[in-house]
Parts: sequence; structure tokens; C-alpha cells
Amino acid sequence: MQYNGSESPSGWSIGILRTMRPMLIVLLFLIAACGPGERPTAPPSPAIVAVDIPSRAGSLGPNLARTGDGRVVLSWMEPGAADTRSNTQFGTVVAGRIR
Repeated sequence: MQYNGSESPSGWSIGILRTMRPMLIVLLFLIAACGPGERPTAPPSPAIVAVDIPSRAGSLGPNLARTGDGRVVLSWMEPGAADTRSNTQFGTVVAGRIR
């Protein structure tokens, strides 16, 4: 194959290489812009707070649940007066106290 000046020795047209050069430069800038950058920080860990449960002796089944608006509700079962049935009790945890 002879080189006549309009083609590169590898067979690519010089016109194609001139057209692709701006696109390659833009592609390199886009790749550089998508670099690692700053990593997001992890959300803070929730605080662990000891809560005194105002339950009577013989209470069963404490349960913590979070409501849709972020409040924490504690429920438990207490034995009834005649020990024949249980009463369900609940309270909202606010600043480490049941209300």
C-alpha cells in the first residue's frame, strides 16, 4: 500500500481523525469529571438511651416501634387485677422517659 498523503499509514482517513479529535477530547474531559470526588459521609448512628419502663411485676412482651413521623412507642402487657386477663399498656418515648 502506498501512502499518498490523504490516508494515514494504518488506513484511516485523515479527515476522520480530524473529525474525531474534538470528540475524543470531550470524552476525556467527561471521564475525568466522573472521577471519584468526595465520598458521602455515613449518617450518624442513633443514640442508645436507657428507658425505665413503668410496668408492674409480671409484665410481659415489651415491644418498641417507630411511627411514621419518627416517634418511638413502647408497648407491654400487664397482668389484670384478678390475674385472669392482661391489659395492654403503651407510651411514647420522649427524652428517655415514657409518657
